[in-house]
Amino acid sequence: MELKDRLIELRQQNGMSQGDVADALYLTRQSVSRWETGCTIPSTDNLRLLSQLYGVSLDELMNCGETRELPDPPAKPAPAAKAKPETGRRSFRLILASAALVLAILGAIIGAYYFGKAESDADVTEAYNLYELNETDVPDVDDLNILPWSEK
Repeated sequence: MELKDRLIELRQQNGMSQGDVADALYLTRQSVSRWETGCTIPSTDNLRLLSQLYGVSLDELMNCGETRELPDPPAKPAPAAKAKPETGRRSFRLILASAALVLAILGAIIGAYYFGKAESDADVTEAYNLYELNETDVPDVDDLNILPWSEK
């Protein structure tokens, strides 16, 4: 017997409708209907409340009248001689991966340093060149012939 059939049987034995069960558990009648049609399974909390409502144990509710014995646990194999773990190869890979990571980090730091230094050197050179300009190096605005209006 399946759980859905057991729920219907217990409800009918107690002379209750789906609405009565739903009201007792503070649920909708549709929830009880879905349990009894097998669409859904009640949560563990609802199973506990159903067992209290019907006056049966959880074991009786869930076993659906069937008594099943647990199968014997499988025999454990005899302990075999412990194999030595392959530490040499694993250690070498770990060291190699660590060294590669350290080299990558150092390369990133050195690259960032030189990239930043090149930009700062360019800024200093440009500022120095602007400082060296003489008045004769700067063109007069009148000599540029770039006027926002046209003179005709």
